[in-house]
Order: sequence, then C-alpha cells, then structure tokens
Amino acid sequence: MRVAVVCGQVPRRAAPEGVAATMIAGHLARAGHSVTLITRNEQGPGRPRRHDPLVRFRPGVTSWRWGGLPSLYRELKRSRPDVVLLLYADHLFDRHPMVTYLPLLCRRLSPPPRLVVEFANVHGAEAAKFSTRFGCRIARLLAGSRGADWELGTLLRDADAIGVYEAEHAEALPQSHSLAADRVTLMPGNAPLRVLPDPNDTIRRGSRWRLGVADDHFVLAFAGELRPDSGIETMLDAVAVARRKVPGIRLLMLDGGTGAASATPYAHRTRQYTVNVGISDCITWVAAGDDEARSTHLRAADACVLPAPDDDSLTAATCHGLPIVTTRDRTRDDDGKPRFVQRRNAILCDATDPASMAAAIVEVARDVRLRETLRAGSLALARAGEGWQAGMRERRRMLFPMEDADRPLPLLGRPRVAGVPPYANARRDVARSCA
Repeated sequence: MRVAVVCGQVPRRAAPEGVAATMIAGHLARAGHSVTLITRNEQGPGRPRRHDPLVRFRPGVTSWRWGGLPSLYRELKRSRPDVVLLLYADHLFDRHPMVTYLPLLCRRLSPPPRLVVEFANVHGAEAAKFSTRFGCRIARLLAGSRGADWELGTLLRDADAIGVYEAEHAEALPQSHSLAADRVTLMPGNAPLRVLPDPNDTIRRGSRWRLGVADDHFVLAFAGELRPDSGIETMLDAVAVARRKVPGIRLLMLDGGTGAASATPYAHRTRQYTVNVGISDCITWVAAGDDEARSTHLRAADACVLPAPDDDSLTAATCHGLPIVTTRDRTRDDDGKPRFVQRRNAILCDATDPASMAAAIVEVARDVRLRETLRAGSLALARAGEGWQAGMRERRRMLFPMEDADRPLPLLGRPRVAGVPPYANARRDVARSCA
C-alpha cells in the first residue's frame, strides 16, 4: 500500500519526533509498503539530508502556516496515498493550526485515504493572531464547524484512528471530542535512538579521548531529562559521597552543554548545585545532540545512573549494554511487575537516599565481575523488550486494519549509500554488538 507520513521536522533538526518519523517510515518501507515522508522544506543549500533511501523524501511543504496549504496538498496528491499517517506535536508545526485541518485536504483526494494521527502531546495549536483566527473560521466553514475544535481542528473528529503514548493523553482526548474515545489506541513509545555498534571499542576509546577521560576513570552517565522531578539532586549528592571512595569517578551529563535544556532556569540551578556540593570538577556537560552523538557519548560510559528512569533513558542504557544503577519500583513492565532484578540487570537503591545510591555506585565501580553480570542483564532487557516491534504492531493495526499486524517486521537494516547514514534499528545494532 502507499503510505504518506507527515511530520513537521526531520533530521538534522533536533526534534526526536523527526528521528522517530524517519525510523517509522523505514520500518513501513521494509514491510513492503511504498512510503513517502512529507515534511517542510528547510534543509538549506548544501545542508546534508539524512534519510532512508527506501523512503521517498519530499521536503516540499513551504510552511506550516496557511500559506503552506497548497504545497501540502500538492505533495499529498503527488504521493497518491492509501493511508496518511500524521505525527502530531504542536511544536513540530510552528504551533499553528494549519495541519489540524489535514482531514479537509484528505477528503479532496481521490480516493480519500485513511487518516491516522499519532499525538506526541495533546497541546493544541495557538491562534493568537487575527489572521490565524480568521483562517480557522474559513477552515471550519469548509470542513463543517460541528465537532471541530479550536485547538485541534478536525483531527479528533475526522481521523480514522488515533494513537497516543501516554495513558493521561488517552483520557484527555475524548474530553475534547466524545466520539474520539472509540478510536484512541494507547501505544508503546518508540525511543528515537540509533545505537552505534562498537565491537572493537573503537568508538568508546575515541569518545573517552575527546572527553578527556583516562582509562582508569570510572564514567557514570546520566541520560535522562533535567527536570525537578527526575531525582537530580539525589544523584549529585550520591556522586559527592561516592567520590570519597572512588577518586576517579566522572559523571557524564548528556542533557546539558549547548542544547536547549541547558538554557532553562533549572539547568542553571543544577550547575550551581554541583559547585555547592564540590563535584563540578568531575562532571562533563555535553549537548545530547542527535541520536548518533548520544550513542557515541554513551559508548564512553562504564555504567548509567537512572534516578527516575523513563522509556527513552532506559532504552538508551539497555541498548548500549550499560550496567544500571536505579531506584526501586520506579519502572515496571506492562503487567505491572518490577522490570529490574537486584544484581541481575541492575543495582537498586532508595529513591530519596543519597547514601544508598552512593553505595550502589561504589559497588558497581569496584566490582568488575558485577559489571559484567549487569551488562549481560542490561542487554537481555534490550533483547526481551519488544520496543519497536510492539509499537509498529499497534501502528500497523491502525494503518492497515485488514492486515495481519502480528506478523513480525523485517529488521530495519542499514543500506550502503554513500553520504547517507540512515537510521538503524536499535535491536539490530544490539544483536551485532553481541555477536
């Protein structure tokens, strides 16, 4: 079938949803579908475009405002889709409501395609300017105002299927449109991450050299988000305590550096906190960057600390086979059972006790055999977790109701095309690393 994937930004832009869009398109192409990725034309002259060569890359949308409607319709008509998949987050589309009336454009195609919308968040578009509100009124008249939403347009009313990644989003969307409840599917999140295979430790040695890390240093990585509820202060206090017993400890903060996260007030307070507890000299702040840069930095680490693990940080740690130090009962599987087993795939500590976390860090740093056990357990978690397979299974059920969605997907490979480093499936890279 012909599938058109619509996403506001794709790499090299930093939005992780754009990375996920390229990977979703690649999975669908390898499942035998003809896939077109439609996005905004903002690559710029001479700027390298990174995409999967099996996917038709169409950066032909001039703008995500009302002036871009003709170009979006032109790209849709050109791709002649049987199914349209819209990956929606308000910031991907300039927080403008134009794309929320995508069902209106789909109805003008012949034959009208099936429309599936995946919501990364439920924040609607802003209509602050008079011209934007006037355009909304015109679009509502053309699409039919009954059931149309001022923030989400006609997406909830006219989409054939709706996917969300969070349970609270599944509860919030039907409140905006009652009929959407029957079409909402709660999907597993897909971490937009390419894992660089490093069987000979070449990437690891190069990354540690660039970071100024010696061979005898113990590098502890934090790959989560800088948020007040992510247990950062507890982790920093624990590193300060562990440093007395592990003088060569280094903490690699991947959500700092020159990235957007480092500009927040909380990021500035966190940096000052490291000075207050006396560990600023053993911390390296780096911008997380794109998925390749993140993988390169994680290859330099000896272990990973997850004071408040989420899906992205957990996937990053396990796919790289990092020993994990985390807190008890913070992460559970789909059946509600604890995902971590003490000393088998993680070292567990108390969430609010720096001394407990410090003891876990010291134990991992000193015990080489324990690190090997935890590394094997971490990779086992990566292999056992369905990851992209589970997410794509639910996605295929929404896109192709008549298809056998339980059929295993082909692995997303890495085509050898000069100058085009496409995104690869983390599970395949893990398998290669373990070979």
